Amino acid sequence: MAQLMDRPATFMEVPTHLLEAKADFTGIVRYQDDSIASEILSTWSLFFSQGRFVFASHSLDPLERLDRHLRRLSHQSFSLTREVCLRIRQQAELLLIQDSGPMAADFQVLGWIAEEQLVSVEAIRKLSDWMSEEVLQNLLLSPSSGLKRQMIRLGALPALGQWEVGSLRSHNPA
Repeated sequence: MAQLMDRPATFMEVPTHLLEAKADFTGIVRYQDDSIASEILSTWSLFFSQGRFVFASHSLDPLERLDRHLRRLSHQSFSLTREVCLRIRQQAELLLIQDSGPMAADFQVLGWIAEEQLVSVEAIRKLSDWMSEEVLQNLLLSPSSGLKRQMIRLGALPALGQWEVGSLRSHNPA
């Protein structure tokens, strides 16, 4: 298991009821917003391993989110060249068009980056944190009354930088 790291401020604002998972739960908690008046369903997928929050994904614009945070990371990681970013983008596009069941393409591409050792483990954790933070900010803006929750149990998830769900503080707006 990865060592606990300081989380961005957004993680402290997420209501714990959205990030609750039993200690033995490994899988995906999916929130779907059916209240949006459009043909596109908005879906958030929160990944857990043994009750520990791992990653957050959103169904809208996953490739753009990945590209944005890869560019941000490229300013900090010299191994993340333009060619490497293009290779990651191509892999993400392949994963997006494949039927991978409940696994989100952006989550899978993080695992692929780790397998290929394209950047350091610390860089993958930063990328995971930044992408998750953006998705969670989006989830915070959605009215929780319109969200349908679905739990999908899985055997295992790759460890990308996990932190204890219990360490998150509930945000109660005044």
